[in-house]
Amino acid sequence: MTEKSETPVTQEQKGENSHGKNQSRKKRDIVKTAAENRLSHRKEDFKMRIGNRIRFFRRRAGMTQKELGLSVGFLPVSADVRIAQYESGSRKPKAELLASIAHTLGVTPAALTVTDIDSSAGLMQTLFALEDRYGITIEENAAGTDFRLNIPYQGFTPFALDLSFWAEKRRRLDHGEITQEDYDDWRYNFK
Repeated sequence: MTEKSETPVTQEQKGENSHGKNQSRKKRDIVKTAAENRLSHRKEDFKMRIGNRIRFFRRRAGMTQKELGLSVGFLPVSADVRIAQYESGSRKPKAELLASIAHTLGVTPAALTVTDIDSSAGLMQTLFALEDRYGITIEENAAGTDFRLNIPYQGFTPFALDLSFWAEKRRRLDHGEITQEDYDDWRYNFK
């Protein structure tokens, strides 16, 4: 029978091994904490996105928080406070109220609930989702100054027709056939 020769482990080596385990544990804890933070902030981010969109469209409509609150049925004493809460993200409007706010502001509810495009990471995730769903790819010009999204032809699908309609509306805007207000009204009421 052969005996295994064991090399004695020095205190220094034990310390390095322990330190390595601690470093791994710290990294794992940092990653776990970051993931937990992202998840907990997702709900808050969603409320803020809706709030930012409500504020954008309210200002576009030339309304005060009080006027919007009154028009969707809040009591005069709390109308502005309630809208401020939605705009700040401290509260999230229920679907029925969101539809009422959208109607009052002259937009579709979908215009108030767009995905996170206010951050680079949010915009990139939206583009990645479009890549996954529709096969959209990106290319950079030789000078590195412009990017182009390539959308593969998929026949006469609703998405392809919508894109063609959008291109035509944009062409009409660029040629002065419609106003920016007409174009924006079309975009924010697109169904």
